[in-house]
Amino acid sequence: STLKDELIELKKLIEKEPLKIEVDTDEQGHILEFVGPKTIAIALEKATGKKIDRKKVILINNVVTLGLYEAQVRLNNEIFATIIIHVVEKPSK
Repeated sequence: STLKDELIELKKLIEKEPLKIEVDTDEQGHILEFVGPKTIAIALEKATGKKIDRKKVILINNVVTLGLYEAQVRLNNEIFATIIIHVVEKPSK
């Protein structure tokens, strides 16, 4: 398989399902931690078992509240994976 085939497989893997990211929130529902490319890359690695370079993760909007966000993973110059990120509250201890 070529590198391109591998990237297409990775794209399918990344896009398969929304990525859930659990965060701490205050009483008003504001997020208490920064959700950025690094957070997303780590969560993607857990979900896919593949190493994802955080520099390739592009967030469309800043994550400020719980909800759905869109991000892209630039696998190379022509292959982009689009991913839905579902930011949810961490289950209370």
